[in-house]
Amino acid sequence: MSNLSPTLRDLIAKALKEAKVLTLRDVTAGEEPFLYSSGNHEPGYLMFKGLVSRSLMKAFCHHLAHKVLEQFPDVEY
Repeated sequence: MSNLSPTLRDLIAKALKEAKVLTLRDVTAGEEPFLYSSGNHEPGYLMFKGLVSRSLMKAFCHHLAHKVLEQFPDVEY
């Protein structure tokens, strides 16, 4: 999200926090990191599958669709 404006970045972070889809573990304090199916161990996990029918996910998809169209205008959708 580094190319997003600070305001948009803050709004997305707030929306994810309020939707309760972000889980962080304090690995430096001894908590076990999440084990992903790829075999990677990471301190954070985003559960987007639970958002599929929610307005937040619909808004993210709508925004992404416009960005994809801007970046790839020659693709027939």
